[in-house]
Amino acid sequence: MKTLIVYGTRYGATAKTADEIADVLRNKDIEVKITNAKEEKIKDISEYDFVIVGSGIKAFRWTKEPKSFLKKFRNELRQKKVALFVCAGTWPLLAEDGPLNDNKEDNSNPLEKEKSFNRFLVNVAKEFDLTPVSMGLFGGVWDFDAIKGLWGKIMGGMRKDLEAQGIDTSIPYDNRDIDTIRDWAKKLVVAMIESK
Repeated sequence: MKTLIVYGTRYGATAKTADEIADVLRNKDIEVKITNAKEEKIKDISEYDFVIVGSGIKAFRWTKEPKSFLKKFRNELRQKKVALFVCAGTWPLLAEDGPLNDNKEDNSNPLEKEKSFNRFLVNVAKEFDLTPVSMGLFGGVWDFDAIKGLWGKIMGGMRKDLEAQGIDTSIPYDNRDIDTIRDWAKKLVVAMIESK
């Protein structure tokens, strides 16, 4: 079963996540092509049985290249097995058990996991009229020294909050759960086998 993984990344977390997914699939003898949508424009997906599309999230948005891929191939993707995933570094920080959730009863933070899942995955699947066999919401990597400009200033407050929680922000802060990513990829293998 030939599988294509197409992703968009800003700071590298989504690329590393796509690599983890590809490693799990390859260990199950699944042929995988992995491509950064910004660096390589896919011209044809007819040879692939399964297509996995992922993106990093910044300012509540997917990167433009994977969304362009979804738009370009929306008709073909409806005829294939598809999975979607995103790496969003903010929701794990603000989730129920995250280091920046103040656990106040009136905390109505819009970045809790279910809302993030719906916003970043369910809504994108609907936008392109896709019915994915699976969708994965993963954390991301915060490299505050690499985030520049206005976004860096906006994130300065979050950096201070993380430091107040004892998190060293002088090095990249990775809040992805690699075991969760691998488990998700293993479930994809099962979905691939069942869909043959």
